Amino acid sequence: MKVFAVFFICCFYFEYSSAVESRKTLLFKAARKCTKEQGIKLNVPAKFMKGDLSDDTRQAKCFLKCFVNEMKFWESEEPKPETILSYADLLVKDTTGIDKIVERCIASDVADDFCDHIYNVYECFWTEVKRRPNQRLAFGDFDLNVFDTE
Repeated sequence: MKVFAVFFICCFYFEYSSAVESRKTLLFKAARKCTKEQGIKLNVPAKFMKGDLSDDTRQAKCFLKCFVNEMKFWESEEPKPETILSYADLLVKDTTGIDKIVERCIASDVADDFCDHIYNVYECFWTEVKRRPNQRLAFGDFDLNVFDTE
C-alpha cells in the first residue's frame, strides 16, 4: 500500500510539473511571436512578467494586446477570466483572491484603444498584486534567453 501511495504521489507530481512546463512553453512562444511582431526588445516581456511596466510605448502596449490574443486571454476583445486565471500561478506565488483582482481590473478600464485597454488592465493587476503583503513573484530571477530561442 505504501508503494502504491509513493507511486501515486510521484505520478501526480510528474503530471503537475509537466502541466506547468507546458503552460510556460505556450506563454514563451506567444511572447516570442509578439515580441518579433511588435519589434520590441526581448527584455520587455520579461519585465512585464515580473510586473515592471516601465516601458509604456505604443509597441509595448500592443505587445500585450498580441500576447493576450495569442494566449486566448481575450477573444474578439472580450476577456476570458477563466483562461487568465489558469496562468496566474506562473506570475505570483499566492493566487488567493486573484480572481477578484482580475475581475476588478477588467471592469475598471474603459479605454477605447485595445492596446491601451490591455496595458491598463495589466497595470491595474500588478498594482493590486504588489499591494498584497508578502506577495512573491513566481518567476523570481527570470532568464531573458527564453525569448530568444525557436
